[in-house]
Amino acid sequence: MNNRPHSFLFLLFIIFCYSTKLLSQEKTEGYYYKKVTKPQSSQDLIEGYRYYKNVKEESKQEQDTTALVYALNMITISQMGIGAYYDAESSAVEALETMDNYNGDPATIKANRKSAYANLSIIYNNLEKRQEAIGRFKDALAFAENAKDSSNLYNNIGASYAQKKDYANANTHFKLAYERITTTTDTLSKAIVLDNWGATQAKLNNPDGFNNLKIALRLKKRIKAQSYLYSSYKHLSEYYKDLGEEEISRMYADSGLTVAEKYSAQYRQDALYNKLSLNSDPDLTAYLKLNDSIAIAKLLNENKYASAKYNLNIEKEEKERALLQSAVAKSKTRTYQFIVILIIIAATSLLIILIIRHRKKQIEQVYITETRISKRVHDEVANDIYRIMVKLQTSPTEVGYLMDDLDRIYNKTRDISRENNMINVAGDFRQLLNDLFLSYKSPTLNIITKYDGQLQWDEVSDLKKMTIYRVLQELITNTKKHSQAGIALIDFSKTGKKIAILYKDNGEGGMLKSKNGLQNVETRIEALNGTITFNSEANKGFTALITI
Repeated sequence: MNNRPHSFLFLLFIIFCYSTKLLSQEKTEGYYYKKVTKPQSSQDLIEGYRYYKNVKEESKQEQDTTALVYALNMITISQMGIGAYYDAESSAVEALETMDNYNGDPATIKANRKSAYANLSIIYNNLEKRQEAIGRFKDALAFAENAKDSSNLYNNIGASYAQKKDYANANTHFKLAYERITTTTDTLSKAIVLDNWGATQAKLNNPDGFNNLKIALRLKKRIKAQSYLYSSYKHLSEYYKDLGEEEISRMYADSGLTVAEKYSAQYRQDALYNKLSLNSDPDLTAYLKLNDSIAIAKLLNENKYASAKYNLNIEKEEKERALLQSAVAKSKTRTYQFIVILIIIAATSLLIILIIRHRKKQIEQVYITETRISKRVHDEVANDIYRIMVKLQTSPTEVGYLMDDLDRIYNKTRDISRENNMINVAGDFRQLLNDLFLSYKSPTLNIITKYDGQLQWDEVSDLKKMTIYRVLQELITNTKKHSQAGIALIDFSKTGKKIAILYKDNGEGGMLKSKNGLQNVETRIEALNGTITFNSEANKGFTALITI
């Protein structure tokens, strides 16, 4: 009981430290990683770019090349998302150059090189530099770590060839991608590869193309990859368009448009273009081709100035963010202070309650002990002394009887003292028990003991030994006073980590006597999560089985 307030204080300290850590914790790297890799708006990309730009500068100061390369790759991705492809190209090249002069962990360098080359490939595809994109994808292949990595890269190479309308090379690389993805359990990647491969096979008049397109669509539906359905519908629409089945082609084009409107403005624009391209009007066809050329030229021109526009947006956003962060920081500080104060008040109140309860129990225990001793002194000693005083007044000559009475009073007083004095259990506990049993032996009561050889008292806690001593003392006292027994057997044994004690006498048995004493025994045993059972039958003696 004395250890509980201290244990609580230690627990409170841990809770307080952990709470403080949580309260002061800022947004993690994972938060900004998601902003860059799964952006919901251009603001997310700008926020991620700003974070990784700071990481880049800090990494340079700390000469942490691994962190620097990682930051550059994340900066590249954010710049691609915004459309600043020339800036993204510079960042990707800087990442590769940094790794050229770095002898760090080979696995980390390998993964970062793969990412940098893959990023460059995507940049070149967006800049209509298909051959450069294919070259960088092939560079990334040298750093692929597993079958899924290889499959994704072969799939991207195939897609680049398909965009160049080089369907033979596209078919070769999609086949390589499929061979590798089938060794994994990645259903979505398998569906993506089959979709692209099927579209290319269809362009080559391979009958397997249609089957692969349908399998890919079925797989995507099965795993509920809704946003990936658009490419399947687009490819099926193109397939039926090439067959001259315009009605079915329009049906798939409409399905693609429905999906596109749910997920992406870019998909929607592409879906509308595909639907318009189904129209056989030659003027519309010429317009679409011209529009493609203008769009590509515009893209290349706009990207040259994307960095300037992009930096202006970032500067504006940083000012607005600084003001917002200042207000949020003040609000958070007040909230954190309030929470900490509440924790301290609650913890202090709980600690005070525990201390008060502990003191109350100590006082109650002292009162119970004093009351019990007082009652025994009154009932057993004071009454006997009074009886002797009466005898002296009525029969002053009966000295022999008086000596017997005085001897009996002495024995009672000694018993009371022995039952309530301090016990030193630190020494030879077995000898201490033998001394206890010997003190109760008499011409009318013999105490027999049995010890299990596995029982080592040195391994038993002082609290358990103290409890065992008091319980046996109470049981022997009960036998001596009430059972008229001639023999008491005490058998000690060990069962696993538990100590089992069998106490048995050959007394009168019947109704259990000394109810208060036996209640004390039960209370002591239960306090240590032990068990005790009593059994007493007429003329069959008294039995107690203790497990502690």
